[in-house]
Amino acid sequence: MKFRIFSIVWILFLSCASLYAQNDENDLNYKTTIIAGNTDVVFDNTIDYLQDNGHFLQSLDKQAGFIQARLFIKDNRVFSAKSGERRTLNFVIRQAEENKSKVTLNIYIDNKHFGGDNSNRTYYYEEQGISEDKTLYRDVFDQLIKSF
Repeated sequence: MKFRIFSIVWILFLSCASLYAQNDENDLNYKTTIIAGNTDVVFDNTIDYLQDNGHFLQSLDKQAGFIQARLFIKDNRVFSAKSGERRTLNFVIRQAEENKSKVTLNIYIDNKHFGGDNSNRTYYYEEQGISEDKTLYRDVFDQLIKSF
């Protein structure tokens, strides 16, 4: 009887562990996408997309396929100490298959806050780290793909 209970528990544990591992693997896919075109074309079009949408290009390395851009999103809420959000986007572009490129994106977020009174305001950034918001990544990828 003990062996049966142990076997059932062990089987349930293994099935749950395999489901958990598959979910972790699928969850990382929201930070990558495949775009038709070789890496040079995708790199150039990504730069054009970023410049057309108000991003500040901070660092470019075409040979490595690396683009770093910043975007500040102003927060216009009246009763908030947060004045905006600074997003740093890191793109890495690699050849995936023939005439297809794999684009990996990481978005780092800093919240800009202010304190003090109206005559003596102090501003500071609070680091939020790398965003795990899947919709944020999907929005960037959808707009990037539309720009091609």
